[in-house]
Amino acid sequence: MTYGIRATQYLKNANLQNELEGKILAVSTVPQVVAYVLNAEVDAGFINST
Repeated sequence: MTYGIRATQYLKNANLQNELEGKILAVSTVPQVVAYVLNAEVDAGFINST
């Protein structure tokens, strides 16, 4: 959940939230994000950095 909050804050601060509204696909895990990106099912994804 924290990652989604941070991603949303980033989009808002970058003035992209309105432009991307309705195009956001929220998933539960980092592997899901990676799979969507690697399979070219989405253009970009947010994941955590450790």
